[in-house]
Amino acid sequence: MRKETPVQVLERLTEMKKAKGSEYSDGLNLKESYEVHGEIMAALFPVGVGLRSESDFARFGVLNMIVSKLSRYCLNFDKGHHDSVDDLIVYGSMLASLDSIAFGQEKPAGGVVVSNVSVNDEEDKGEVVERR
Repeated sequence: MRKETPVQVLERLTEMKKAKGSEYSDGLNLKESYEVHGEIMAALFPVGVGLRSESDFARFGVLNMIVSKLSRYCLNFDKGHHDSVDDLIVYGSMLASLDSIAFGQEKPAGGVVVSNVSVNDEEDKGEVVERR
């Protein structure tokens, strides 16, 4: 089997980028998800974010991926983007694990704890629902 040259790799990836381009842009102003990523992160952290520990960097790295996948899903909202949804589920579980390590937030096995909420009520009473 012949190996690809660097130029062949770049050509192949250029074609892939062209083919997948619509998944990464909104089609209206042609901004791609990576171009708006900074705007989104700045809005989420208007006073910046302090990363001091390995845990902070790990949690921020996973959160960064969640924001990336969420923005890609939003750019494809009219048709959905199943891969991004799957990725969000995985990254969400990774962030939950990292938070439990960083903050000792051990959750009991087995589901959701609901306090003062009736599932039969038709209106939202605004009570807190805590997922454990």
